[in-house]
Parts: sequence; C-alpha cells; structure tokens
Amino acid sequence: MDMLPYVDSLIKEYFLFRGFTASYHAFEVDSASDKSKVFNAEDCASLLLDTFLPSYQSKRMVSLCQFLESNVFSKLEPELQRAFKDLTSSVYKKYVVNAIENDRSDKVTEFFDRVAGRLRHQATEWGPWFSIQYVKNAARHPDFALYFTKAWSESLRASLQNLLSRAFHKVPMPSILRFHLDRLYRRNLQLRVEALEVEKTRLETLLAIQSGDEAAAAVAAKAREGDRREWNPSEAAADMAPASGEEPRGRPDGLEVQLENLPLDMLDALSDGGQTPSPERPSTANLTATTASSSSSVGPGTAAGEDDGAASPTAPPGPEESASGELVGPERETPGLGLDLVSSFQGHEAPIVCCRYSPDGDSIASSSSNGTVRVWSADDATPSNRNVTIRTACKVLCLEWEPRRQKLVLFGTSLGTVKGWNVDSKRFVFDVDVSKSLTDVVCVKCSPRDPIFAVVASTPAKGAEGAQRGSLSLWNSRSSSKIADLSVGRSVDLDSAVTCAAFSADGKSIAAGSLDGMVTLYDCSSKNVVAGFPVGAGCSVWDVKFGAGDASLWTLSGGGEEEGSEGGCRAQEWRLATTELIREVDLGPGGSPRDEIAIDPSGSFLASTLGGAGCVRGLGGNASAAAGTQLEGVVSVDWNPNASEVVVGSSSSSVVHIYEAAALVDP
Repeated sequence: MDMLPYVDSLIKEYFLFRGFTASYHAFEVDSASDKSKVFNAEDCASLLLDTFLPSYQSKRMVSLCQFLESNVFSKLEPELQRAFKDLTSSVYKKYVVNAIENDRSDKVTEFFDRVAGRLRHQATEWGPWFSIQYVKNAARHPDFALYFTKAWSESLRASLQNLLSRAFHKVPMPSILRFHLDRLYRRNLQLRVEALEVEKTRLETLLAIQSGDEAAAAVAAKAREGDRREWNPSEAAADMAPASGEEPRGRPDGLEVQLENLPLDMLDALSDGGQTPSPERPSTANLTATTASSSSSVGPGTAAGEDDGAASPTAPPGPEESASGELVGPERETPGLGLDLVSSFQGHEAPIVCCRYSPDGDSIASSSSNGTVRVWSADDATPSNRNVTIRTACKVLCLEWEPRRQKLVLFGTSLGTVKGWNVDSKRFVFDVDVSKSLTDVVCVKCSPRDPIFAVVASTPAKGAEGAQRGSLSLWNSRSSSKIADLSVGRSVDLDSAVTCAAFSADGKSIAAGSLDGMVTLYDCSSKNVVAGFPVGAGCSVWDVKFGAGDASLWTLSGGGEEEGSEGGCRAQEWRLATTELIREVDLGPGGSPRDEIAIDPSGSFLASTLGGAGCVRGLGGNASAAAGTQLEGVVSVDWNPNASEVVVGSSSSSVVHIYEAAALVDP
C-alpha cells in the first residue's frame, strides 16, 4: 500500500527519538523481509503457540490475547467475538497441558494466579482445571484426556489461523495509517482551494471582457498574478508526484472521501488516487424527456457555445455547482409532460450503469462504467455523512441496499464477486466470490426479513455451445457464505441463463426469471419451488418486481435472445394466486436482458429502460397504461420508496437525474 513507506519512516523516527535502537534494528529487519505487506495469521498463531507457550511466557501470551480481543475482535461481529473467546480458552488450556507434560507445576500455579480473575466467571468450564496439577496421570483423566492428543493441538492451530485470517480481512484500518491519509486529505484540500481560486479569477476576467470592460479585466488579472501561479494541469500533476522516499499524492473529489478497491484487509482504506479537477467545467449532458404522444422527438441538449447542426430547443440551464463538484439546488424544470426535474447529480466521470434509492429514500447509490460507485444525498439541502466515492478495479454491474439495517450497499461486479459496503463505517465488510465461470453478477437482491441476499450471475457472452449460462444462489450477509443454489427454468437440467430476481415484501418468497421465458417462485425457508409460469411464447424475462401487497408480480419481457423480435417488449402484471394476466403495457421494440422496470410505492407509475431509452407511465385501471413520458439515454431507474420521485441514470453521460411524477395523472 502506498501509505506504508511514509508511516514506516515515522515509526523509525520515533524509535530513534526514544533511543530504542534495538527496536529500530528489529523493525528494519522485519520490514525488509515483509513481502505481502499485510497481516500474517500464521505468524501470529505461531507467536502464541510456538514462542510464548513453550517458553512459559504466560504474561506475554495473555497480553497478546487480550490485545487482540479489545483492539481487533471488539470491532467485528458478535459471532467472531465469541469464537475468539472460545479459542483463547483453548490456548490457555494448551499452555496448562504443556506445563503438565513437562512437569512444570510451578508454571501452572503462576498462570492461574495471573488469570484467575478472568476465569472465575467461567466456573463451569474451568472448575476442574484449577486442580489439574494435583491429578495423577492427567493425560488419562476423562476431563483432560482430549487436550493431550496431537489431533486436538493441530485442530487448535488450524482454527486459530483461520479465525485470525478472517478477522484481519474485516478489521478497520489501523489508526496510524488513517493519520497519514488525513494528512494527504488536508494537502489535497489545499490544492482544491488553489484550483478554485484560479477558476474564480478566470471567470471574473471573462465576465469583465464580456461586459466590455477590458481595462477592468486586465486589472483584475494583474491583481492576482502576484500571489497565484497560473493553473497548468501538468504542473499540478508534478506537484502531486511523489518526492524522494514519499508516496504519490492525490486529491479527493471535492469534500468527499475517495476509496480504492484495496486488498480485503485494507478495504476500508481511504484512497488518494483522485485527479485534480480542470478549471474548465465540462458541458452538462442532460437527459431529454418528450411526451409519448408528441410527433417530433427532441435530441439531447447541447452545452453553451456548441452547435448541433440543426435547430433544436436550447437545453435548460443546469443547476449550480457546489464546492464538492456536485450539482445542487436547481430550479424546477419541466422537460416533458408529467415529469418535473427535481435535481441532478454530476459526480461521476463515466456513463452510469446503475442507480438505487436507499430504503429510507434519503440516499442514492450509483455506479458508472469506470468502476466507480458514489453514495450521495438525494436531497441537496441536507448533505449526508454517508456521501462517499468508492473506486473498484472492475465494472460494477448492479447495486442493492440492504433494507433491514439500511446501512449496507451490495455491489455486483464483472469479476463474479459481490462486495458489501457499510455506509456508516465507510468500509467493505465482505467480498465473496460467487462464481469463477459466471463472471457477470447482473443482479443482487436483499431480503427485507433475514440477513440473506440473492445473486444472479451469468456468462458475459454466449458460450462455445451457443447458450448463455446463468445461476441463482442465496448467501448469508453475516457469514459471507453460500446458503443454497436455486434452479431456474422449465427443468432442473435446462441450461438457461437467469436474468433477474426479486424478494417479496414479507421476505418469504423470491421470484426469478430466465431467458427461456419462465418465472419461478421459491419459498425462502425451504428453498423449494412453489410455483412457475411462462410469460409468453418465444419471450425472455428480463426483470421481475413484486406488486403491492405481494398479490401480483410485474415482469419485463422481450422476444427471446433476438432483440426486438416477436412484437417488441412489454411489462405485464400477473396475479400470483392464479398466474392470470392482469394487465399488459406495450413498451415498443428493442431492449436487452439488462433492461429493468420499477413500480412506485403507490402503484400509480411504471418506469422502465429499453435499449438505452426509457419511459415513465401512469398506470390506469384498464389493461393498458396511461400515456406517459419518454426519456432518452436511460439505462437504470428506481423509485423513491417514500415519494413519487424516480432516479434515472444516463448511458451517454455521467449525469443522474431525479424526476417527480406527481403531474402525471390517469386521464
């Protein structure tokens, strides 16, 4: 990790200052032999079992166990804390057994004098052990015989190594490393301030020139020339380049924290790898909305000073930019009938892939094609301390908020993994490998009742035999372990790619769809199939959503694997009790298995994506939907769980918009 050389130099400086020359030398030797630069669970277990224990250093052994308990395991899940306490007791028993085997009863007495206060509260477990030194042939006594066996000793070592390895993959970054990141953060903020001051000067000069007061412009520029150097991206990069013996420097994006997809033991580390912003603000690519009944389409708006070559409506002015680089506080705009633009977010640097509201509707998580995930406040007026930028080394294909505690965001990646991010502690809490062959995790859904999540993984393209493959599995979010694999399709043996899944509101059922056109429902307790039905001949199911009260199920389907065939795409609502079709909404031609639908909490509106386009429609009482509004370049949609607001992500730009659909009514 980049921050280690600097922190190591601070430690050596402290050793020399205190006169700890032996410690300085030992630290240099250990640093030179450290190849992995991460915690080594095997070495830690060996320190306890092979160094402290055989040499009867009970004080150091107990001290290390207490340190690990208070500084490492106290920050982890309760089950890991309990597991370490049990293993600590086993280490203590191994110490006593070793002393008995070597006729060192004095060391047994010394040990119990040291830990009697802690073990007194475990009288049931430790009662017999307080008299072990007075038992003849303790190795054959029924209470102690197990602990004298070689198999038990080997099992203790393996269990201790595994638990320590798992714990240090989850433990937060050491405070001393965070200190260095805070130092970088302050330095990067200074660079940000300098950049903003230069930009302010440029805008003031430009404004003076446009108003005809060139003399005033010259004076304004000259007044600041003495205390500000001219902004130059290459010079800025040189400033942020590492000096001799120092790690590279970076700049967080605005006032938010940026993070890197580091190794698991440091996944919560703050990253300083951002790029210094250019003072030239990029043009805003706005999504353009037009009414479905309109005879002419309106193209995307152009930035000021650009000519699109044809007469087109001028793009509405974008919202103002905050100090953090986000767009905040826009005036209400109405790009199309029935939809009002509430706000826009321009925090990404690449086209959007997915965006999702948090269960409380206060935050939004969005991902872009460059592997960046942003968590940001849905209300510009009330910024959240959850706002953060997470940079990963792979494409993030899907997002999902855990609804039970509302503080966990799950990422599905193009490397066949699912990552869990805690928005309060700002760190990854798990990273699981779903599949080695099915590398695209296209859907992750969390149960609203239990700590489990469903994962849909598939091959990124057609395999050698011409069939795209996929799977549906259930995982435990606490233990990061797989619970079950679920079959999807007309038969268990059918090699059909799973495309989507959804939990019911009560968490008792899960629905899944696949490319063979089947919708399958499972009982979450038994993991068995309870129902299934096809959506239509030659169709593929691309998305599923439960309706109000879990009485119905919405599906988005298209013409099989051939895009746009068999009459195009449609959203259908099915009555689950009888699997009869309630209503159908024709969405037009095009589409792909990556498209999705979303139903607002009141059941009044339907939003969908369709091959890079999208629409929002009002749902009437008839079999068809009311006239709605088309949206250009939409790849992801999601409704605010507490309001008729829809967030949409753009495929052609880094902009995420929030629209209010209150004006769209059933005619």
